[in-house]
Amino acid sequence: MNVPHHLRLLVGALLVVLTAAGCSRSAQSHFDRGNAYLDKSNETAAVLEFRSAVGKDPKFAAAHVKLAEIYLKRGDGARALHHRVRAADLLPNDVDAQLKAGSLLLAADKFQDAQARADKALAIDLRSADALVLRANALALLNNVDDAIKQVQQAIALDPTATRASSSLQKGGARRPRPRSARRSRRIPSRSWPSSRWRSSCGRPAGCPRPRPR
Repeated sequence: MNVPHHLRLLVGALLVVLTAAGCSRSAQSHFDRGNAYLDKSNETAAVLEFRSAVGKDPKFAAAHVKLAEIYLKRGDGARALHHRVRAADLLPNDVDAQLKAGSLLLAADKFQDAQARADKALAIDLRSADALVLRANALALLNNVDDAIKQVQQAIALDPTATRASSSLQKGGARRPRPRSARRSRRIPSRSWPSSRWRSSCGRPAGCPRPRPR
């Protein structure tokens, strides 16, 4: 049967439109399937779907968040960090996204980057005690103890539960650069720490452990 030329063109144009529409929905479709697999506790399949989602749409922030959570749970710190930072970049007005990225950056010994994330969080919400604690951690590990103590004091003024964050700074300390192993002991517990199951590439046995209360 001979199909008129104009009908063939119409069908071809329709197929192009439908294909384009399918592509625009495919990232969301992969994301939805990933969530469905998570509901069934099938993390392996969920990861494949979320990776497909970010493959189709690299700016799909929610998919990056999901991948970060799964990799963190699995103890894959490097990949968790990558997706946390990517999500924070895509969610510049989300305080929580900045804090979570900052906490993993701190755990990876990227102290200046962690401070930058704390600054971004504070630019969004000046009254974020968690952001102040994160910033204090970064400053302390950069050997800027005096400013770190000031940040902790501000955090306490906003939220009295932040008092536990000040314990490791009360004694002050040397202003000279210190060995990395010594700097770790000055870390302030943050309420944004990642899961204790994370084994980071820098060799820390439990990622970002909270110091026990004194």
